[in-house]
Amino acid sequence: MDPSAPRSIDKEPPKRRLLRESILYMQEPSTLSVVEATLIFPIIGNRVLLALGKSDKKIGANCRNGYGGGNKANESPIQCIMRELSEESGGVTVSADNLKHVANIDFHNQKKDGTKFICRVQVFTVHTWNGSFKSSAEMLLPAWYSIDHLPFHEMMVGDEDWVPEILGNHGKKFKVTVWYEGPGEKKLLKDTEVNEVETLE
Repeated sequence: MDPSAPRSIDKEPPKRRLLRESILYMQEPSTLSVVEATLIFPIIGNRVLLALGKSDKKIGANCRNGYGGGNKANESPIQCIMRELSEESGGVTVSADNLKHVANIDFHNQKKDGTKFICRVQVFTVHTWNGSFKSSAEMLLPAWYSIDHLPFHEMMVGDEDWVPEILGNHGKKFKVTVWYEGPGEKKLLKDTEVNEVETLE
């Protein structure tokens, strides 16, 4: 090798670059935009109902999940989840008195244009409802699963870290933080944080 030859200085090893970008992502100030949303899991005994998100859903496409979505303007979380459940389940309705607020989750996401944001989700469970669950324009093929044997291969990456904890500990409340790497929610940036709390705001 000719020592006098020019050397490239703009190349960075992929692993080092990935580590640097990950550190920068985690150290960002808390100035990210926040999108408020809700999520609900219908439960009977030790079984939970999960449906398959359609391929055009912004979050959770082609993945099994509970029902939910973003809050509309001037809409409370309770109003939001009652509306979302009815729209996505084919008309199932619930009473606000039967909703149990079990967790608050911050999902750190990234859009295709690189913009980072937090999807702040209030999670509910319900054991009583009116109507039958059917496929809808947004959620397909609803099916019952044992809480002890959830279909993680069909769910979003990271769900395995918090869904069993929330569904399997009746009466307990949790705050959860999930960090996704890049758009599409296909990979975790770091370990999910799950903390039991006394109350939820």
